[in-house]
Amino acid sequence: MLVSQIMVGAVVAAQLGDQGGVSNGYAYLVLILIGVYVAGFGWSWGPLGWLGFSFFFGGWVMVMTLFVYFFLPETKNVPMEKMETVWVEHWFWRRIVGDFGEDTKIEGP
Repeated sequence: MLVSQIMVGAVVAAQLGDQGGVSNGYAYLVLILIGVYVAGFGWSWGPLGWLGFSFFFGGWVMVMTLFVYFFLPETKNVPMEKMETVWVEHWFWRRIVGDFGEDTKIEGP
């Protein structure tokens, strides 16, 4: 497959030129190389779509959706000054973030 793609690119780059035309012989060669690529793809990578990779991808999308829904707090209309409070009050992240005291706040210039 890789060889046929490289050969198609080489033939098109060498023969197309400035005039934008390709002779019939090279056009047929490009068609044959594309057919070789399609046959190789159909024999190797093509059937993988039927083997359940879409279910694998869909499963991970579901896992990510559940993670966002349950583990990331809503921050809409929360000012930056109150953002640490959102994380401290969240049921899961309070164990990791801990309690922010006055000594842990960063003062700006």
